[in-house]
Amino acid sequence: MSNLQISDGDFVSSDSNTLVIVDLEQQYLTANFNEKGLDQLVIGSSVSIVFDSAPGHNLSRQIASLDRAIQSGVGQTGQLTQMSNSDRWIRKSEQFPVRIKVVNPPKNLIAGSKATVMAQRGDSPFWASISSLLMHTMAVLRYVY
Repeated sequence: MSNLQISDGDFVSSDSNTLVIVDLEQQYLTANFNEKGLDQLVIGSSVSIVFDSAPGHNLSRQIASLDRAIQSGVGQTGQLTQMSNSDRWIRKSEQFPVRIKVVNPPKNLIAGSKATVMAQRGDSPFWASISSLLMHTMAVLRYVY
């Protein structure tokens, strides 16, 4: 099954996405985390994931990689994650992409699906239970919203 929408005679340039191949065995999720909390995130840290396309399911996975640089107006185009500049008086913290390996994804998960992700802290049983309750609530609310 595919969603290939090209036909004979169509012009394809080198910078256009004409065909996307999805490896069902190697799926990743990119989540943007606030820079103020990056010191708590390390490769292998646990995260909870609730996919919009899989309401009611709260998955626990691990961080596979962290981006340690962003592009803010200078550098080679396409080499680093691009972030928008803010002109607000109190500027918003940057969001840094974190790559999470999705092992045994839900059956109906498609590339580009949206998700809610929360990092889990193992040092506090109180915050672990609060975050678990919040993510389970989010999983249930995905049926409604």
